[in-house]
Amino acid sequence: MNEDPDVDISDIPPLPTVTHGRLFFSFGGYHSWMERYLTAQGGIETFDVTRKRRLARAFQTSIFAHLEEKVLLGLKWCSDQDIHIGDLVVSGGVASNDYLRHR
Repeated sequence: MNEDPDVDISDIPPLPTVTHGRLFFSFGGYHSWMERYLTAQGGIETFDVTRKRRLARAFQTSIFAHLEEKVLLGLKWCSDQDIHIGDLVVSGGVASNDYLRHR
């Protein structure tokens, strides 16, 4: 998603914070939240393009915050174990995301 990072998402309720403070990934909670939210709103077909973009931005922002937290927790764990990390590589499709790259 290569959209303007300043897309206003203030009308989207906060997505859940999943597995906060724990060193493992879980995207199921985000997916479940999105399904429940869309159902409660009458389905994605009731959204105009602008609202779909705001919802996508909110979802993306939450997922990337989740990824960032896990990377920081992993780096802290390594530091606590006296394991030196010189480089961090992000690859695959996620690495192509402009929003993530600029964070």
